[in-house]
Amino acid sequence: MSNLLEFDYSPWFVPLCLILGVGYSFLQYQKKSPWSVSINRILAVARAVLVFVLAALLLGPTMRAVKNFYEGPLLVMAIDNSESVALTTDSISLNELKDNLSELGSNLEANGWQVEMVDIAGNNVNLDSLYYTTQRSNLTGMVRSIQSEYEGANLASILVISDGIFNSGFSPDMISTFTPLYSIGLGDTIPRKDLSIINVLHNKTVYQDNQYPVEVSIRNESLGPDKTRLSVYQGRTLLESVEIEVVPDDRLITHRFLLKASPAGKQRVTVVLDSISGESTIINNRSSFFIEVIEGQQKVLIVADAPTPEIKALRLAIEKNEHFLVDVKVSADIPSADYDLIIFVNSPKLGVNNSAYKRLANSEIPKLFLIGSTTNLRELNRDGVVNFNQANNQYDHVTALINEEYKGFTINSEMSSWLSEAPPVTVPFGNIIMQPTDQALLYQRVGNVNTKRPIIYFSEGEYKQGVIIADGLWKWRLNEYQKYGETIWFDELITKTVMLLASKPDNRQFKLYPLKEGYEVGEKLVFVSETYNELFEPIFGEPVNLKISNDNDVRNYSFTPMAGSQQMSVEDLPAGLYNYAANTTLNGKRHQVGGQFSIENPDMEAADLTADHLVLRKLAQESNGKFYGINELANLQSDFIELEAPAIIHSQERNILMLDLYWILITLVILVTGEWLVRKMMGGY
Repeated sequence: MSNLLEFDYSPWFVPLCLILGVGYSFLQYQKKSPWSVSINRILAVARAVLVFVLAALLLGPTMRAVKNFYEGPLLVMAIDNSESVALTTDSISLNELKDNLSELGSNLEANGWQVEMVDIAGNNVNLDSLYYTTQRSNLTGMVRSIQSEYEGANLASILVISDGIFNSGFSPDMISTFTPLYSIGLGDTIPRKDLSIINVLHNKTVYQDNQYPVEVSIRNESLGPDKTRLSVYQGRTLLESVEIEVVPDDRLITHRFLLKASPAGKQRVTVVLDSISGESTIINNRSSFFIEVIEGQQKVLIVADAPTPEIKALRLAIEKNEHFLVDVKVSADIPSADYDLIIFVNSPKLGVNNSAYKRLANSEIPKLFLIGSTTNLRELNRDGVVNFNQANNQYDHVTALINEEYKGFTINSEMSSWLSEAPPVTVPFGNIIMQPTDQALLYQRVGNVNTKRPIIYFSEGEYKQGVIIADGLWKWRLNEYQKYGETIWFDELITKTVMLLASKPDNRQFKLYPLKEGYEVGEKLVFVSETYNELFEPIFGEPVNLKISNDNDVRNYSFTPMAGSQQMSVEDLPAGLYNYAANTTLNGKRHQVGGQFSIENPDMEAADLTADHLVLRKLAQESNGKFYGINELANLQSDFIELEAPAIIHSQERNILMLDLYWILITLVILVTGEWLVRKMMGGY
């Protein structure tokens, strides 16, 4: 620790303080005293020091302390606790692995290392509380969460303990790390004799009385010749069954069913494959999924005066939700206005006879306006669609900023992160005057400056209306696909916008609903409650009773929504189709709501039990690490103990006011007390 003394006043006052102390002591002890000369001198020195220190403290001295400390190298053990590991690795090997990892951690910590352990979800764990029950294996997500969590730390190595099987997220080939990555291979790389359902393709939403396809893929590992039966059940009702030929040379068997959707509501469909002789396990001979059978679609009309890339981007996003039927009209007559939502893309357009816009603008159908660089803003201003003052036909390039106070629908952290990285869009430069009841979803961010000018906002009047001010919106979808190979967040943003505008008014005073209609086993189920008075103002503090039931169980809950806390979570529900019913009493009147949700057990871990050590070897090789088999743990220990990883020196600086140092106060008290006692005992008082 190195010190530097500073003062609030000039340090040239310090000699004066010394002179003051010596002078005061001299005047006090120059006279003849009843004690000896040596004691007189000691008392004089004590008084001089006391006065000097007290005077110096009035100058506000501070001590700048710089402390150096060392951060040892960090090893993160990333343990794949997915179900496939437990299904393919015997308990004796797992216990030996636990003991070896514990010993390795202790030895490394004794040598100055830091050791952390995380599971496949990136959560910190300890070996005693680790259970191999996770239903998905996302190796890429596990490594990336470590890189994110320990960014800036002295991360020297990552040790991945896994069977190499992944069934979620991106391929581990996408992992890029400058940190050496070591790996331990678990499981068995030799394929077992087995017949398993590895994939079931189906629609999530179908329409009542329509037929929908279900395609089942079966993998055959060295079985046959034999026969089995593949059956499809809805609930406990057999829908269809077919005999399947099992041939040794045919590793992939595919069969397509065409089923009738009925009745309306959520339905659980189960595909069952009969077992045959020689199978190593029958866990993967069954797969369940849920479909939602609905009675009708909502119709969405996209109107444009000329083709633009936005039309295709919007159509592809909306059509992913089978609740909507999309119709596109470009420079065409509209025979009728029988739609639930109309989207105007750059319409009305400058220099074009906007007959479709003029015909539909005054209809009472909810509308969404996508404003671009060729949109006729004067006409939209005149019709009261927007109140926009554009400055000399100038334009800005802006990025999106989420309005954290928007309550129309939920924007999760993943979508927020995607929007922050989305490319800029072009917007007219000028002032947008919003009505007090308008709600902005996205604001404009110009460079590093956040503004209150909207990119997307919604209005409530005689009919619902939304406005998107963005030329180049299609780039968001293209950019997401280039980065991630899919367009989840763009499609969700557009779909939620369309659902908000096309939804019918809901004037119920009591609402309760799950955040999602479908969950997976182990995922927290969250319900949201909303209560209103007769003026539809939010009210809180009314108890809510909730009943959740399926064919085998009934559970009752109660909670009281409060301001800022309107959610209730439920955990540990097994897979199945559930009904929920809730009630509360508002102003003496009983209100009830109900609905359905599903909890799925994806059974993805049992679908493939052949370990993939090649993935782990490649990860280790490309990051200058090393791969170890489960029988090479002794080599792993010796290699890591010999591994040299430098510590990082950190410096911490702080200013300490000397008046706050307790030892100075104690010293002064000792000086004063000691001098007083000596003088008292010697007859000085």
